[in-house]
Amino acid sequence: MEKSDLVRLTAWLISVIVLVAGEDEDVEDLFGLDYSQIRAPKGIGGGPVLVQIGIHFLNVKVDEDSQTLQFDCYLRTVWQDQRIIVPHNASEVQLDTAIVSRLWVPNTFFVHVQSVTRPMLLSDASGIILYQNKTVSHSSLYLTKYTCNLDYHKYPMDTQRCVVRIQSYGYTNISMILGWHFTGISWDKDIRMRSFELVDMRTLEPSFITFFDGSYSELSFEVLLARKVRNSVLSVYVPSTMLIIVSWLSLWVPPKLVPGRMVLAITTLLTLTGLFNANVSQSMPEVSYVKALDVWILACIVFVFGTIVEYIVVLRLFYDGDQTAPSPDKRAQEVSWTECRKWNGVEKAVVLEKVSRALSPVMFLIFNVVYWGYYLTTD
Repeated sequence: MEKSDLVRLTAWLISVIVLVAGEDEDVEDLFGLDYSQIRAPKGIGGGPVLVQIGIHFLNVKVDEDSQTLQFDCYLRTVWQDQRIIVPHNASEVQLDTAIVSRLWVPNTFFVHVQSVTRPMLLSDASGIILYQNKTVSHSSLYLTKYTCNLDYHKYPMDTQRCVVRIQSYGYTNISMILGWHFTGISWDKDIRMRSFELVDMRTLEPSFITFFDGSYSELSFEVLLARKVRNSVLSVYVPSTMLIIVSWLSLWVPPKLVPGRMVLAITTLLTLTGLFNANVSQSMPEVSYVKALDVWILACIVFVFGTIVEYIVVLRLFYDGDQTAPSPDKRAQEVSWTECRKWNGVEKAVVLEKVSRALSPVMFLIFNVVYWGYYLTTD
């Protein structure tokens, strides 16, 4: 090794030692002799320290397969620690995140969280600021996956409500209480999700939860999500309604045209079944209870199947009454209901056809009023 290299190496080592010693001296200047990283600081009047939390969301995502709510957020935690010695010549001091190993920090956590990661590029995405009034502000970027049990009773018109809870882990309400920072909950307005719309995020009142060893402070906020219905309307509701109308057209086909009328009815039923298998089964969540879309599917199949059953009854009545091809019978229009027992099979079939043509749309209309009125108005 040359002499110049040795000189440069020696100078570098000296600078590192001086820098580390200077940092240690600066860190030691912040803490008094009575400072304890384990013991929580005292609050106003010697009571529990108030830890305030504010959250800003950058992105929100719902994973329906794993029943989780994923969000990227800035979590800001603010508290006062009167034991810290703040330099008089500085209104605020930016501290290295490594000081966390020496500083008392509240051990809050998300309840029912599956994973929490903190992204980093050159260093952790976090920071600590110390203010002149001995207020400590710790902020960090977190990628969180939180368990949220979704309710699909009104699918695809469902509105999901996920309540996220934040608790104190090791300090009871005697030592520490949680409260919302004045910034509260906020989020970027350009958050977009594939299947949901972000309706609102709102904080709930702070509360306490009691365990066997004491009472702990808890904060909670709820995330309201509304499913986007446009895709379901265009891919399921509108096509299935049109297929039901097509099935009604078979009621106007003369009963003597057995192949044409039966093919029309059966094809409509098969097309409806294929539509549901292709567009619904692949996207519908698998749950053990009945969803709103299940009710619609079953009703559509019943209406189409009803036209087939009606035609079978009509054929049976025709061939019981007359083996020849039927024609409109004016006598069947003039006879009263009290004389229906005197009608022959052809007359009964003609009346059944007319009643079915009028009753089918009315029944479907009544079903739609009840269906949409129930699922769109109930919570």
